[in-house]
Amino acid sequence: MMFLLVTAPVGADDPVELLNQEERLWLESLGRPLIVGTDRDYRPYNFLDENGRLSGVAGDYVHLLEEKLQIQFDLKTYPSFAASLEGARNREFDLLPILIAAPERKSYLDFTQPVFETKDRIFVRQDGESASNLRDLAGRRVGLVEGFALQATLERDYPQVEVVTFPNEVDGLLALSLGSVDAYVSEVGTASYYIQREAITNLRLVGEVVSFDPQTVGTRNDFPELGHIIGKGLAAISPEEHAEIQRRWINIGGVDPTELSQLWRRVAIALFVAFLALIAMSIWTMSLRRVVARRTGQLENELVERKMVEAAKERLAVAVEQSAEFVVIVDTAGDIEYANLAFVEALGGQSLQGRAFDSVITWNSSNPLEDPFRAVRDRGNWTGRVSLAGDEQLAADVRLTISPIFDQGKLNGYVATGRDVTREEQLEAQLRQSEKLSALGTLAGGIAHDFNNLLVPILGYTDLIRRRSPESSATHLQAIAEASERARDLVERILMFGQGETGNPEPLDLRLEIEGSISFLRSVISKTIELKDDLRDVGAVMADRSQVQQILLNLCTNASDAMAVSGGTLSITLESRTVDQQTAHELDLRPGNYAVLKVSDTGVGMSDDIQARIFEPYFTQKQQAKGTGLGLATVHGIVSQCGGTIVVRSTPGEGSQFQVLLPTVDVRPSQPGQRIQDMPQGRGQMIMLIDDDELVLDALRVMLEGLGYAVSSWSSPTSALDAFRRDPQSVDLVLTDLSMPGVTGVQLAEEVHSIRAELPLAIMTGNKSQSHEYPARWIAKPMTLQSLAECVQEMLGGATLATASCPDDSEPPNP
Repeated sequence: MMFLLVTAPVGADDPVELLNQEERLWLESLGRPLIVGTDRDYRPYNFLDENGRLSGVAGDYVHLLEEKLQIQFDLKTYPSFAASLEGARNREFDLLPILIAAPERKSYLDFTQPVFETKDRIFVRQDGESASNLRDLAGRRVGLVEGFALQATLERDYPQVEVVTFPNEVDGLLALSLGSVDAYVSEVGTASYYIQREAITNLRLVGEVVSFDPQTVGTRNDFPELGHIIGKGLAAISPEEHAEIQRRWINIGGVDPTELSQLWRRVAIALFVAFLALIAMSIWTMSLRRVVARRTGQLENELVERKMVEAAKERLAVAVEQSAEFVVIVDTAGDIEYANLAFVEALGGQSLQGRAFDSVITWNSSNPLEDPFRAVRDRGNWTGRVSLAGDEQLAADVRLTISPIFDQGKLNGYVATGRDVTREEQLEAQLRQSEKLSALGTLAGGIAHDFNNLLVPILGYTDLIRRRSPESSATHLQAIAEASERARDLVERILMFGQGETGNPEPLDLRLEIEGSISFLRSVISKTIELKDDLRDVGAVMADRSQVQQILLNLCTNASDAMAVSGGTLSITLESRTVDQQTAHELDLRPGNYAVLKVSDTGVGMSDDIQARIFEPYFTQKQQAKGTGLGLATVHGIVSQCGGTIVVRSTPGEGSQFQVLLPTVDVRPSQPGQRIQDMPQGRGQMIMLIDDDELVLDALRVMLEGLGYAVSSWSSPTSALDAFRRDPQSVDLVLTDLSMPGVTGVQLAEEVHSIRAELPLAIMTGNKSQSHEYPARWIAKPMTLQSLAECVQEMLGGATLATASCPDDSEPPNP
């Protein structure tokens, strides 16, 4: 039988649709009906009627859930309650309709809000020793049905009691009647039914188990969505419907209505026998006295039970009040009705009754638009992080759980429980800091190695230029420039990885970007490698253009290195994919449309151990001179910042495939702009240049003078300020370094602008993370001659040129 959804139009008398579209889609995704598991005969709570349908309390609730949720269930039965629990543990069905939320069951089941409460009673033989509670059963053999929640309680809290389990109630009650056990614990309605059916006459009720465990519906805990769905169905059951089930099955002592005719026949026989007994007045008098005595005993037992209940309530109140955990009861309007001592003291001992719960806490939920109380009504509970809104000295982070309070099926308020996790957060922060320091050691070693390699050609070719003939200078200078660019790129990758920079994201046509890079790849990969591509239109993605090129270049370079010895095939494909809810959960993504870039090779492949570490910074399998270990780590950082993920599949000896999933956006892609290639020239304007590094100062002075500007260079910021104060009108532009001894670039800029507010000024820095939100131009070191020329020209009032090295005033780099 397949799962049925109601698709007919909803009329005036049709049931209300409780489930949203996402929940309906989840039910359809199962591809099968939901299955209810139960034992075959535990009256009056669950048993099969003459047609094989589930009946009793469980049957009524299952039928109401089918009606409210507009779904149908399949039924799977078991010979005993213990067998049904084993079936639940093995995921053989989806929900158990009636059971207690015992701690040992929470490893495989979730539990809904309470449906109703049951009371377990203690039975002994007529000639047996009395017992008013479980403690009085010490040293006795006590029977109960195998798998019941009370079994774990007895074995844990009452080791003096010898527990004897039975597969069903009949076997247990008969064992007590025959003397195999000294006492038997059962729910009174169920026990009374089987005592009547089996005509057991030598048992009596003597005590009650004080703890009242509510009966709930248990659902598979690997299907959290199912718990929310069943919770909605139960919440839709009206108090009148709950009361009708109680009246039908529980309040009549557990008698099966399908067997009422048989019961009435027994009653008729009993009345006939009683009529014959009444013939003799003496017998009638004696019977009357016995009835009075029995009723008196029952009233005494009820009085004892009532006192025990009151004592239990008092103990519970004391336990809650003295608990180190926070316990708060909130009414449906959101006002505090009760707060235990721990919560009151955490807020400085002030009175909280009647205050709004929102006024004493600050919600720190990952979804700021989520209403926790609405979430409780929709899903059955809410768990998240909050902060106490008290004095700063009392500030604390709290892990809070809010659950509903139902009274006869109607929401009557909420109970919030929590604990102070401030110390735990501090310890976690210390651990993260320790891990960062460890990672810095690895990073420093990699940086030292890579920079030493880069300095070899720079220093070597510089020495050759000084010593050899001018004819070879151009070749050596080209090598110096290439090594310098590699050093600059290495610094950029380190900063991007360490600071989580996202570049300048814009809507890009991913197919065009990749097509533009493939022509470059064909010229740099080995001729022994065949390059294939299959690029389809996937729309726009929000990313930085240079970072997209970096992703493709890193992945293809690694693939080429994997096939360097024997050659092979490098495949690049681009396609669209729609990620559904289940796949999104597996990949830690949002459901939606994605562009999928696949880079595959037929190289040496990777083992599982290698795959587990490929995204770690400075982890590499390449020779030391061929890789820094930052490539894949940087790719992973870029993809994560774009809201995507990377899926890696590789088998040793069979090659590797990297799948990059990037979310698409419904906007028109931007087109690559055309850079102005002409080198802007100056007209003798005076530029004040300040940098404490003499080598950098000389290089920048030569570059600016070569562009046609007059330069006044200073290695001391204080001396430069003195000169500026003497003649501020002689300067047309100020270029200053950020990090200098004595006076920083920002301080110097503030002093200059206090004298001439309109004077153009730019601050240079080799580390953009050190930039300050000061309204000046910011220039990233190292800069090319072209970018320096364009930036200076723009600041002096020339043509407006958009360059990456000289951002606009209104958008200073973030620290």
